[in-house]
Amino acid sequence: MRIRARHVHAAEGLLDNVIGFAINYCAVLFIYNGIYGHEIKLDENFIGGFIMFWIAWARKYTIRRWANGFIDRLYTKYKEDAKLQEQAGES
Repeated sequence: MRIRARHVHAAEGLLDNVIGFAINYCAVLFIYNGIYGHEIKLDENFIGGFIMFWIAWARKYTIRRWANGFIDRLYTKYKEDAKLQEQAGES
């Protein structure tokens, strides 16, 4: 089975956002409830965080895929240019 880059990028973005969600969830509870005394309910915090989680995942995945395509195009052009220079040197 071949692992495709898009699957790795999706998994990377998912893992990054799971870790970020956990950190931000705890930070909101600590900062708003603990320091400022606002009573933010756990379910409200979770729902807002869950929505932002998927928005952040889509953003990260899209940027990663765009960057991967851009780098691939640069690398392909570099290989073609190197091949043309090699052929020109042989003549």
